[in-house]
Amino acid sequence: MAHTAVPWFLRYGLRVCLLSQGCLAWYANAPPTSPPAVAMRFFLTTSVLAIALISISSADDRRKLFEETIRPTLVRKCYSCHSQKAGKKEGGLLLDSRSAIRKGGEQGPAVVPGKPEQSLLLVAIGYQNEDLQMPPDRALPEHTVRAFRDWVAAGAWDPRETPAPASEIVNPSDPVAGKSHWAFQPLQQQQLPVVRDAGWPWMPIDHYVLHRLEQRELHPVSDASRLTLLKRLCLQITGLPPTAEQLKAFPGDIADDATERLVDELLATPQFGERWGRHWLDLARYADSNGLDENFLFREAWRYRNWVIDAVNRDLPYPEFLEHQIAGDLLPFDSIEQRDQQRIAAGFMVIGPKVLLGNSPDERIMDVADEQLDTIGRAVLGQTPGCARCHD
Repeated sequence: MAHTAVPWFLRYGLRVCLLSQGCLAWYANAPPTSPPAVAMRFFLTTSVLAIALISISSADDRRKLFEETIRPTLVRKCYSCHSQKAGKKEGGLLLDSRSAIRKGGEQGPAVVPGKPEQSLLLVAIGYQNEDLQMPPDRALPEHTVRAFRDWVAAGAWDPRETPAPASEIVNPSDPVAGKSHWAFQPLQQQQLPVVRDAGWPWMPIDHYVLHRLEQRELHPVSDASRLTLLKRLCLQITGLPPTAEQLKAFPGDIADDATERLVDELLATPQFGERWGRHWLDLARYADSNGLDENFLFREAWRYRNWVIDAVNRDLPYPEFLEHQIAGDLLPFDSIEQRDQQRIAAGFMVIGPKVLLGNSPDERIMDVADEQLDTIGRAVLGQTPGCARCHD
């Protein structure tokens, strides 16, 4: 476990105090108007002023840390379940005032100033205990967890005398507050977590895997055998077990590029597009019928399925992949074949559960448009805009 370096202002302040204590004994017996005494008075005065300025700066840093990171995180992630104004006190814990967060809940104090190892809040947000992980839906970013740990270690400065006002409680259905969700934040370059076994990671993502293992005092398993690696690659890339030829050749191939060559070979097979195209077809709600009460058959749906498989196999750029499916019938074309392929791609908008009977023509048009928009939102944005039809 890496230790936290002592801040420069603490090191400086301690040295000044120790030096001052050593000089005071001499200063008490020195003539008040002697040059050494005058110099000593100047030294002590400037030292006290320096320490005062350092204290002010330190207080400003504590205030900035709390107001820019600690309080906003508590408001967004905790107040909806642990505040008086929200009317919830899950686990007997309130987090909306200084006294409440230090008192804690049923399991003990949430924050013990100056003692991170005794603060249950840090255990929860650090995901160190499988039975105590908060927020329950997703761990906080590493830099936020570090900020909370620094905050507690520095004394947990907290100006909140009273519980939070109702205006501070985040309503999950508030669209303005919803913009603060992690998924809508701009991408940032993150610092890789520090790991004890620095030789284990092969690539950046390995640092995160190993960091979580080391947090739980676990060790990575040994490297897979060549045969196991072969099976995993074949099943992941093509969905099929290795062939007899692959079983014979790969385990004994110890060349540096053996794995690379195997992956390239698997990516070049038509089965690659069949396996990975299915992931998109699931999002596109692909089926050979509309799936509702009347269950009308889509006799030509297979053409769209094959178009997706072919697009994956020939590595069609993602912008074109989307454009052809959403507006393929409206795009310009240079040949009849190109026109037909673009129209087949637009089958994305045609398939799926469509209500085709029982409603007025106008309502039927709106039902189809609603289903199409909802599918685009789910598949491309990871959102459910169809909910807004009733919950706007």
